[in-house]
Amino acid sequence: MDEENGNASLRDYYLNDSGLDRYSKLYVTFDLKGSTSEYSYDGKAYREILRRYPDSEEARIARARIDRNGAAAAAAPTVTTRARRPAAE
Repeated sequence: MDEENGNASLRDYYLNDSGLDRYSKLYVTFDLKGSTSEYSYDGKAYREILRRYPDSEEARIARARIDRNGAAAAAAPTVTTRARRPAAE
């Protein structure tokens, strides 16, 4: 937040998008890569499914999604979608 002018940064603007609320209720959190304006997700919910329900169908799907994004997906963020720029005023 720009304390001097009271303006929020683009990162704050995107991360407070009401469209992300449904994910936060499921404890899925995103970050924003400022250089590319892309949301990223670290796969935490997938790993939680694997931990809690290792033999379930959902775990099989979660494991496949983690594997599809490479071994680094368990530790490093992966890009999921590009953020939309706010409309010009």
